[in-house]
Amino acid sequence: MPTLSEAIDLTKSIELYIIEEQWDKVVEVTVKRQKILENYFSQKPLADSDEKVAEAINFILESDKTNKRKIDDLKSDEVKDALNLKRQFNVANAYAKNE
Repeated sequence: MPTLSEAIDLTKSIELYIIEEQWDKVVEVTVKRQKILENYFSQKPLADSDEKVAEAINFILESDKTNKRKIDDLKSDEVKDALNLKRQFNVANAYAKNE
C-alpha cells in the first residue's frame, strides 16, 4: 500500500538528484512518485487525515516549484557557458585569421 511518506521521501530525493545533475534519476524518481500518488489517491478512504494529506500536497507542490527554479537556473548557466565558449571560439578564429 503506497504512503504519503514514500512520496515525500521521493520528493526530497528528486532535489538531491537535481543538485547532482543526475537527470535520468530525476525522471525515474518523478515517475515513481507519480505512480505512488496515483495509487495512494485511488484508495477509499484515504489512509491519512485531511490535514496530513493537505500538508503533504503542499510540501510536494512547493518542492516542485523550487526544483523547477533550480533546473531553470542550471539550464540558464549552461546556456551562458555555451555562449561564452562560442564567443571564445569566435575570438580565437578571428585572431587566427589575422595571423
